[in-house]
Amino acid sequence: MGGEGGICGGGSGGGGGGSDEGGSGDDDSSHGSDHTEAYYRRMIDANPRNPLILSNYGRFLKEVRGDYAKAKEYCGRSILADPNDGNVLSMFADLVWGSERDAERAEAYFDQALKVAPDDW
Repeated sequence: MGGEGGICGGGSGGGGGGSDEGGSGDDDSSHGSDHTEAYYRRMIDANPRNPLILSNYGRFLKEVRGDYAKAKEYCGRSILADPNDGNVLSMFADLVWGSERDAERAEAYFDQALKVAPDDW
């Protein structure tokens, strides 16, 4: 399906498992995603209606943080800023389905994505 572009930053792998400290290395990964999140927050503060920044942050929240509620919020804001972005509409539909299992609502967003960007599928 469309809308599967990459995200800026993030990461979910744990590193550093070879130390004698008994740590799993998750702190490095968490720190990286915390840094990425802080970067997105600064970008959004500076550009609160930029649909690309909003949608990328939504994708980060979905794929890295697993926070579907916040991801829907930022994808929704991106849609308000640019209602003709088929990728964001498709991602929002996926979020609706994944978090609410509302097939009718998800299908409506997928249909809208097809209408605004028929050549992307």
